[in-house]
Amino acid sequence: MATGAYDSSTARAYVRATDSVFRRDVISHTTRAELGDLRGLSVLDVGCGEGRDARWARAQGAVRVLGVDLSEEMVRMARQRSAGDEHLTFVHGDGTALPDTGRFDVALAVNVLHYALSRDSLARMYQQVYDRMHPGGRLVAVCADSRCDPSRPGPDAYDITIERPAGAEEGAEVRQRFLRDGRPVAEIVYRHWPRDLHERLAHQAGFTHLRWSALRCTADTVPRRGPDRHARYLSNPHLVVLTARVAPR
Repeated sequence: MATGAYDSSTARAYVRATDSVFRRDVISHTTRAELGDLRGLSVLDVGCGEGRDARWARAQGAVRVLGVDLSEEMVRMARQRSAGDEHLTFVHGDGTALPDTGRFDVALAVNVLHYALSRDSLARMYQQVYDRMHPGGRLVAVCADSRCDPSRPGPDAYDITIERPAGAEEGAEVRQRFLRDGRPVAEIVYRHWPRDLHERLAHQAGFTHLRWSALRCTADTVPRRGPDRHARYLSNPHLVVLTARVAPR
């Protein structure tokens, strides 16, 4: 499914690199606002990493949370940080073949869909998520934005660089680097999948009410980080939010 099956050292480096203002004040802030009230609901976290969002979902009142990740090391870290909660489970698995452990009210997929190595893999990921959801369920995904122009400023506002060939075709490799003090500290590689392809494959899987929206930042990010930082990012964002629903049956 993905290029993101991190080994032990890579997983730890990725977690350190993404423990950042951008992850906390932008990605997490946006996804949590989109997820809304989780009290009494079940949540599927696809590409859960070390379990940050899954633990938050439980803390917000979700009655059952399942996190799935392709990286065994990420799953180990998630289990270690969430020990003692029998309603919070983490399993090693592939987004194209999710474990069949019941149905969920909400699915979360943060920075995972763009790891699909082929159009067929991306289609299977959408179908697998759809098939694991209750009627009326909601999907919240954060995807690489195919409209981002790597030659222009934007991601650098949050110490990120994007490398992608000019005029990249569907499925082309994209390299994203995380910087600290201007130097790369981690790199991930994913694929270039246009927005309209996401829309077609999500509809094909059965999702309805698709909506794209921009990432938002917390109210205190602006005074702490400068008034133009997030505006600069939004002028050329490398990530975008996609929400969708499962029609009532």
